[in-house]
Amino acid sequence: MCLTRYINTVNYYIGRRFEGVPLLESGYSVNILMQNFYFSFGSDESYPYPNRYLIVQAKTYKDAVKGFREKYPDRTEGIIHCAFIYTQEEWKGVCEGMRKQEPVEILIAD
Repeated sequence: MCLTRYINTVNYYIGRRFEGVPLLESGYSVNILMQNFYFSFGSDESYPYPNRYLIVQAKTYKDAVKGFREKYPDRTEGIIHCAFIYTQEEWKGVCEGMRKQEPVEILIAD
């Protein structure tokens, strides 16, 4: 658990520093195919983190959604339990107030 948290933190700051793809993955391997996907939550108190966001690191959008759903299942079948999902590029256009916050969690999807 500590190693995973450390790797998540390193990935977050490397990705933030170079606005690139996270470099580390469990097992210390370098994986340049991983991308950040940003799952944001609205103000509804039923969301896991109202008015916040988390990052899922995955190779594809489909993998990111699958990884997110493993931890946060749909409350209504077929509807992802978040407000919006952004790619790394789309995230740059999100309001500055949201981008300035630290993510509440970083997940790595297989």
